[in-house]
Amino acid sequence: MAQSINTRVDVVVEATSYQGLTNYGKIMVGDKGFEFFNTRNVNDYIQIPWEEVDYVIASVMFKGKKIPRYAIQTKKNGTFSFSSKEPKKVLRAINQYIPSERLVRSLSFFDVLKRNLCHQRRMRRLKNKCNFWSYKVKKEKMAMGHILRMNPVFKEMIWGGTKLKDIYGYEIPSDHTGECWAISAHKNGDCTIADGEYKGKTLSWLFENHRELFGNIEGDQFPLLVKIIDAKNDLSVQVHPDDVYAKEHENSLGKTECWFVLQADEETKMVMGHHAKTKDEFVKAIENDDYDNLLNSFKIKAGDFFYIPSGTLHAICSGSLIYEAQQSSDITYRVYDYHRKDADGNERQLHVQQSIDVTNVPADIDQNKEFPQTILENGTKTRYVDSEFFKVDRYQLNGKNVIKNDEPFMMVSIIEGTGIFEGNEVKKGDHFVICSDQKEVTFDGDMEVMISTL
Repeated sequence: MAQSINTRVDVVVEATSYQGLTNYGKIMVGDKGFEFFNTRNVNDYIQIPWEEVDYVIASVMFKGKKIPRYAIQTKKNGTFSFSSKEPKKVLRAINQYIPSERLVRSLSFFDVLKRNLCHQRRMRRLKNKCNFWSYKVKKEKMAMGHILRMNPVFKEMIWGGTKLKDIYGYEIPSDHTGECWAISAHKNGDCTIADGEYKGKTLSWLFENHRELFGNIEGDQFPLLVKIIDAKNDLSVQVHPDDVYAKEHENSLGKTECWFVLQADEETKMVMGHHAKTKDEFVKAIENDDYDNLLNSFKIKAGDFFYIPSGTLHAICSGSLIYEAQQSSDITYRVYDYHRKDADGNERQLHVQQSIDVTNVPADIDQNKEFPQTILENGTKTRYVDSEFFKVDRYQLNGKNVIKNDEPFMMVSIIEGTGIFEGNEVKKGDHFVICSDQKEVTFDGDMEVMISTL
């Protein structure tokens, strides 16, 4: 029999596991994690340390009187479903180690049935009160907003790898592909629309010619850009200007950005900020090539989020796979590149003076680690940032959810899982723009979705 990971056991109950075949055994809840042991096969067991638990999802019936099943959603290894004697006792024990905001309720079978019956009754009443067919036509007309599926643009980089192909199935140009410009109207990577009324048109063309689809927002260019970044090797240490400096010197938007860590190898780091207290100290460190003492670096892991305002010295490091939402700008000032040389023996171009001009000194390296969560009908929403430049939300969905759109547009990226999006099958690696005339969208499935907007 497998050795328990717990040093103290709080609850032991008879239970059933629903991983493929139905298996009978015992659940153990203790100080180190959640465990299931098959009574018929000592080699069949499940051990989930508490730090690997993302959410605990309970199916609740009869106003909380019965909990037929509950599930442990992990950060890396999927979802494990169980039923047991005394489910409330089990959930109370779990709640000692998993906070209440991560214990969520799913719709039971009877809830779903009740909802469907209520819907049918509403439809019958509508049919009796008015001409049903005129109502149907009106409803369909109201729902016919624009949802644009994007064809990403890929960028080869000296530091890139193959994860964009290996993980998402993209056709990449080489084995050192570093960036997927997933949703972009920038001149250096203008995505085309994959299907529908505007198939083959670029996002910049649509923004220029049909501004009404984007809430008639002002500006001479589409304001945001979404990337997926594969860092096989370290990116250069760099900084981006703000809008004022970029307009004056580059005739461009500035660049504030944010990162959500999709994957990170063990011991993977990132650079964010520096330790200089004054501009003179900052310049002297650059002149002395003293980056070991200048740069602020730390380890990262999957699920981390970072907000990086313009003027922040930063670098993505090897072993990272990053979702990035940013202002639509391609202005980067490279201050240090580890003295790497290309095939011709040349080091990459640096922008030392510009970096000195725009870098914030002293650096603000404190990061918000508390993100508000909203419980949805079947899942959760986490708001990572709400700034003057953009808002970014992560949706963890495990069933049908209707999401309202009251924004000029919404940039949607499926980062994990599969499901149905407005009646169409979607998978991780798919990207969409929801236009302002589509007032709500329906997701149905087990998936994680990032949505960025103004």
